[in-house]
Amino acid sequence: MARHRKRDFSPLVVLSGLTLAAFLIFMIPGEELLSMSVYVGLGLFFASLLYVKGIKPVDPDFPPSLFWWAFVLKLLSSAVNYWFVAEVYGRGDANRYHTYGIYVAQYLANFDFSILQDFGYGSQYTTNMVFLTGLFYTILPASLSGIFFLFAGLAFMGSMFFYRAFRLAFSTSSPHLFRFGIFFLPSILYWPSSLGKDAWIFCFSGLIAYGFATYLRQARLSGLLLVGVGLFLISLIRPHITFFIGLAIMGAFFYYLLGSKAVARRTEALIIGGVLIIGLTFFALRTGFDFFGLERFEQEEVEAFYDDIQDRYTGSTGSSFRTASIFEPTGAIQGIITVLFRPFPWEAHNIPALITSIESVLVVVLLWSRRRLFWSRVVHFRSDPWIIFIILTSIIMILALTAVGNFGLLARQRVMVLPYFWMLFA
Repeated sequence: MARHRKRDFSPLVVLSGLTLAAFLIFMIPGEELLSMSVYVGLGLFFASLLYVKGIKPVDPDFPPSLFWWAFVLKLLSSAVNYWFVAEVYGRGDANRYHTYGIYVAQYLANFDFSILQDFGYGSQYTTNMVFLTGLFYTILPASLSGIFFLFAGLAFMGSMFFYRAFRLAFSTSSPHLFRFGIFFLPSILYWPSSLGKDAWIFCFSGLIAYGFATYLRQARLSGLLLVGVGLFLISLIRPHITFFIGLAIMGAFFYYLLGSKAVARRTEALIIGGVLIIGLTFFALRTGFDFFGLERFEQEEVEAFYDDIQDRYTGSTGSSFRTASIFEPTGAIQGIITVLFRPFPWEAHNIPALITSIESVLVVVLLWSRRRLFWSRVVHFRSDPWIIFIILTSIIMILALTAVGNFGLLARQRVMVLPYFWMLFA
């Protein structure tokens, strides 16, 4: 009998690496090449740690060449993202974070923290993004292309956390489909790969998922500490995401208290964990209420805020479309389909939109082929608090995104939902 041979991805790694090197040489300004080398070196070092300490312990059969191919593709996606920002558009939030971050770093490098009180740019959460950039520039050389790689690395670390969460939560399931989705899906490769809020949120959303899976599956309280760190760091940038995940955690813990064969249960984990989760949930809810400007969680206030978001994020560009309100009879169904699967191929007006639409078709095909597993997990959700968590997180975020009436913005924001949604059928 012929022995099974693992597929060798080394040629793909080499080809991707050469493409990345050529892209950097031709597109990165000469004065930034030295600074970029610092970021590339750090990236390679930490990627090695991620594989040895993050991937191998939960999946010894994960091919190293496949991991490095995923990492190189992530960096290549970041380089393409940089090219669009620096060369095609010539403007954007990343440019402003970079410029103001250099300014803030000059103060921080001299231990002058007055800038943290005196400086303001946009909302408090946008200002926090500038401060984070300035903090990185205090330690590392200021480089727009380099900081793109750094944030792409953070997002890649988020993929690793999501993968560890999946392996903990569904230890008997084959990891291959989720491995493909979390490391190679074009949306996940591209959108959270630049200097910006998306990479930051993706990273620490993954940390929350891994921490909560650790708590539910292994009854380890250290998992809740990871959840707390993730919620706090996300609240600095996008407090509404903290609010959404906090609601899902609260719902999942309710079922954890009721008991389930799918979770490890210890008295101290229930008691101390319950206190911690109540505290984390209160923090998440308070953060969300402050961000939304809601005094009470009543339907009238929620509808008014939802309508305001619809007006704010629906423009007159070619990527804009008319949204459906989830408070209308068929609006919720139409909104869910829009968030998960649009733009359709005939709605794509540019290359990024076309790639997104092709990806959506692929997701539909995969979902249909795995419909029995998907339906089984959804129907039997009450037997497992982890499934409660990923269902609630998916539903809450999807319903929130139904207010967005722009395909470009929707493609970016949808990335935050995809890891949870993929776990339902992977």
